[in-house]
Formats: sequence, C-alpha cells, structure tokens
Amino acid sequence: MQRVDRIRGITRLFSQVNRYQQLRPKQPVTFATSATHIKQACSARLFSCSSLLQVKMSYGTVERGCPNSLEYRVFFTSSNGNTVSPFHDIPLFANAEKTVMNMVVEIPRWTNSKMEVCKEEKMNPIKQDVKKGALRFVKNVFPHHGYIWNYGALPQTWEDPKHETPETKTMGDNDPLDVCEIGQKVHKRGAVIQVKVLGVMCLIDEGETDWKVIVIDVNDPLANEMNDIEDVEKHMPGFLKATYEWFKIYKIPDGKPENKFAFNGEAKNKEFAMKVVNDCNKQWQQFIGKECDNHGIACENTSVASSPYKITPEDGKKIVDSQPQPGTAKPLADEVLQYRLHSTTPFHSTQLFIPCLTSDGRDLIKIESVEKSLMPIRLDHHEVLPAEYDILEQEMEKALPLSICAFVHFKLMRKCNLLEKKSILVNSWPDPSVVVIVDNKDWGILPSAVCFCKGPKFVRSLKALLQLASKNVPSPILIAGCSPDVIDTLVNLYECKDTCPFEPDHSNTLVYKLPPKNIKHSTIPDGFRVSELGERHIDPVSKSWSYAEEFEQYTSMERWLRYHFSNFLTLCIETEEGLPVAWELQQDHGAVGMLHVVPEFRRNKLGSIVTMALAEKMTNAGQMVFACVGDNNKTGKAFHETNGYIRLPYDIRFCYYFF
Repeated sequence: MQRVDRIRGITRLFSQVNRYQQLRPKQPVTFATSATHIKQACSARLFSCSSLLQVKMSYGTVERGCPNSLEYRVFFTSSNGNTVSPFHDIPLFANAEKTVMNMVVEIPRWTNSKMEVCKEEKMNPIKQDVKKGALRFVKNVFPHHGYIWNYGALPQTWEDPKHETPETKTMGDNDPLDVCEIGQKVHKRGAVIQVKVLGVMCLIDEGETDWKVIVIDVNDPLANEMNDIEDVEKHMPGFLKATYEWFKIYKIPDGKPENKFAFNGEAKNKEFAMKVVNDCNKQWQQFIGKECDNHGIACENTSVASSPYKITPEDGKKIVDSQPQPGTAKPLADEVLQYRLHSTTPFHSTQLFIPCLTSDGRDLIKIESVEKSLMPIRLDHHEVLPAEYDILEQEMEKALPLSICAFVHFKLMRKCNLLEKKSILVNSWPDPSVVVIVDNKDWGILPSAVCFCKGPKFVRSLKALLQLASKNVPSPILIAGCSPDVIDTLVNLYECKDTCPFEPDHSNTLVYKLPPKNIKHSTIPDGFRVSELGERHIDPVSKSWSYAEEFEQYTSMERWLRYHFSNFLTLCIETEEGLPVAWELQQDHGAVGMLHVVPEFRRNKLGSIVTMALAEKMTNAGQMVFACVGDNNKTGKAFHETNGYIRLPYDIRFCYYFF
C-alpha cells in the first residue's frame, strides 16, 4: 500500500485546483504546497488583483449565544478591537479610486441558514432571520444546495422605502444592498472581503425593489478576467441563468409564489450597477446624518464622525457584553437538508431527448407518443404520484419500440421510488445511442452526461452528449469509461492526439501504453490491458498489490484527462475493482459535482455500499453531488434493501443504467 499512499499524497494536490481551472480547459497548472494558492503558470497576473487595494482594513468577529438558536449573534470589531457596525462603520469603498468595495459576508455558499445584518439591534450584529418565532432556513430546491454564492451586503448602503425606483415604480426594501459574490472561495460568516462590481439584477420581492449586486472577490483567480456582466457568461456560462432561477423559485417551498423580476430577469451591466450602488450610498448618508426618517433602523456607530448617532467604543463594548456567552451549536432539523423538487419551466421534447434514431431508423424526437407519454414526469410543481406509475409504465412502453425498450427493470425503479427523484436516465442495449434524459436544462445546470463504452453508435452518442453538456452546463461532467474507444473519441474530438499519453497499440485495441515520461509524479507500467480489469474479479482488500497498480493506472488517466479536459470533472470507474479507486480519488479530490459510476457488481453489495459511502461523504461536506448506482437487478436490489437513498443527508439525483 506504500504506492497507494504515495499517489494519494500527489493527487491530494488536485483538491486545490479551483474553478478557474475547471472553466479554462487545457491550461497547465503549477502545484505548490497546501498552504499556497494553485497558480496558473501561464497567467500569474490573475493573482495580482489584491494590488488594487491601497488600504486593506482588517475586521474581526465576536460570537454570542449558540449557533442555530434565537440568541445567536455575530458582532464586528475593528483592527484596534473596538466594536463596529457592519452596516454603518465599515466603509463602502476599499480604495481611493472607488473601484473596489467592502462586502460583509452574511451567508457562506452552500449553507441554508438565512443570516442577515440585523437593522433593528444596536451595532447591527448578524443574526438568523426569524418568522413566527422560528429560525428561517432557505430550502434546498433541486438542483441547488443552499445559497449558490457567498451572500451578503454592501455596508453604508440603504434602499430607502420612500424612494421609488424609476424603472420599476416600486419602493426600496429598507435594507442594505444585497450582494452575490461568485468567486471560487467559500468565505466564512462575518468575513469582510474586497470585491468589484460586475452587474446587478432587480428582484421585485413582495412588491419592493430588491437589488442583487453581482460581484467577485478581487483575489479570485478569475477577477482580472471579470470586468463586466458579459464576462460572467463568458467565463462561467450558465451561472447567471442559475442565479435567476434560484431567486425565482427559492420561496416556493414555503408556500409563496415565484418571485418577479424587473428587466425580464436580465442582469444589467457594471455601469448600471455602479449607479445603483452610488444612489443607495447617498440614501444611507441621508439617514445616518439624520436628514431623513431612519425607519426603525438602529443607527449606533463608533466611527462616522458626522453622525449624531455616534457612540463611544466603551458603549459599543457594553452592547456586546450584554449578550449571552457563546456556546455549542444546536443541531439542525432533518428537514433543513431535504431536497424539494420544483421546476418552473415545462419540459419539451427537445430538452428530453438527445437527437438520435431508433433501431429501425426513426427519429426518436418525432415520435408523437413519446412526448405525450412523458407528460406525467413534467415536474411543473408536480411530483409523480404512485397512482400514475402504471399508466406511465404503459405509455412509456408504447412509445418506445420493443426492440429498444429500456424499461425491463421499470418495476424495480418504481419500487425504489426513483420516479420521485428529479432525473431518470435510461440507456438501452443493444443500441446505446438511445438515451432518455428527463431533466430541465433551463436551470442552467445539467451536471451529468454519459458516454457508452460499447456499441457501434458510441461516437455519435458521445458527440451528442458532449454537445448537450457544452450548451447547458457551467462545469459539465463527463462520465468517461476506461476503454480505448473512449480515449480515442475524446482525443479525436478535442484534436489533441499528439499530446495524449495513452498511445493505442493497434495490434490489440484493448491495450494502451502509458509512457512514464509524459506523466509526472508517478511510475507507470509500460502497458496494461483494460479488459483484464473487468475479468479478474480481484478482491481489493486481500490483494492490495493489484489494487495499488490499478490505482496508479486510474490516477494517471484521470490526471491526464484533468490536464486536457479540465472542464469535465470526473472519470468513470467501470469495474468492481475500481470501487476502492473511486473512493480514494474522492477522498483526495472532493470536487463539487463529482460523479462516480459503478456499473457492474456481479457478486455482492459492494457497489451499493461504496456508492452510498461516496455520496454520504460528499453531502456531509456540504457539496453538490450526484450519485449513480449500478445497472443490474442485484445492484438495484442491494441498493434498495440498504435504504441507501433514505440514509443520505438529502435526496441525491439517481441515474439508472440498463444494459
């Protein structure tokens, strides 16, 4: 196992590769120690954004009460230890040119607690919002997990409830400006970070103007590339669409209607956003100077010289000292992490089917009964009910020619209640080009694609799926097998044949040579036979030497794929022996959205157990994860019997494969 430990240490570095690498494929990276940033070797200037800041003030936090309780508060202190208000004392602008702003992080990405700067309490600590005496949480609405950005506020801004927004004819919401920070880092609650404005969306929240300013941390690797709102779509395609969808539907689980937007949901550019920011800063200046009604806002501060509300640092400290002492966080209710299945966009046939032909040459999309048969799965605020299962099964079987019918295990799917999950992916054999994806691409996130490792129509299927993924996914995931036709197709599609270290031996298409000179940090055998990995049925526990060899081989292939296809996040582990390899890779990578496919487990429940362990590990880490389970009856039954889909912290998207 020494070899495994050594490789694990090397691959752990990959866990530090950030979204910049994922969104910028074919860019080499230079690995440093775990205490340093991973730098783009060809773009070191990306890390120079902090030079924009002439003065970087540091702020601390003081917690009071127990997290997840009504008494919990987070107060702020300046570098000299004085209590400060995050609303009034922290300056809006972080540099003299007024191009960089301070942002107060209220809610870290992927979390659910609805935290906010408390307007009504002295010194404006961060507290959890309360409704009818209960703490408020944002529900997980598929496919999102909690807040999808670092969410917070711009200090020294205020949306005056008596000021009418000309474009919307609505009044302000009596809050500081809300901010969505889209950089790669998950910031801590109470962090004060320096950001630059990219654009703004205008939400009409219960009849009030509620601006959402889109910003990026100036120290983010993409910061120099992001200068206006169009750069977001360029470098993070689909993210603005996902942001629009998130704000539109996030209140639906609480029984409220969809939110409305000004400008048809369009994100306005930086120039427009800066005007909004400056206007709201002026509105704040008026009430902090007592030039207008403060509308019940606590205006105490310790540093605004011209404010009649200014208090002494000693008085500020007394406010903090009067609060309960900090304590252990209280446990969250199970329902906080549960997923809700709500879609606001109807499905259409072009979204449901990848263009392909049936085995008798018919265009699947043009089969009228297919469109009709899938109507019950349209989750337009509607979940498929048990009473509809039989009808759905009959209609689906009518829609698809019997020769390619993929529903031989439909009753097993029904037993596992998979139709109440958001997505069903079916692969029918012997025609692997026929794929049905029940999904909604308008969410801007379609985190899975599949390529098939057998069948004459593999290349066509792969191209269609890659095309679909590239159009609809911010960071598409490619599920790629380990067989030669997968590597060949990837290489040919991306025209990087000369750089591929996996050289085919044309005397036997199942053998690939892995020259060590092209792969650093690893000793690779001269060649290995892919087919053997599926034939030996090696017990990875008792025969660790084989496990180590396979680990090196898979790790090397994944490393190469990450170099050249780094917008795709994972490699399919196809064999029973590959399960522990998948586990080791996940421990080291932990990538958001990482998906492992474990198709064949002919002997025991190992597949379902490891799959559940992978999913549970990632979900406990607060990451967005989509797990796949196996293809045959034994795997499905094992997964069902262990109640794996119930044990997980929240519902996972399941795809069932049929061969």
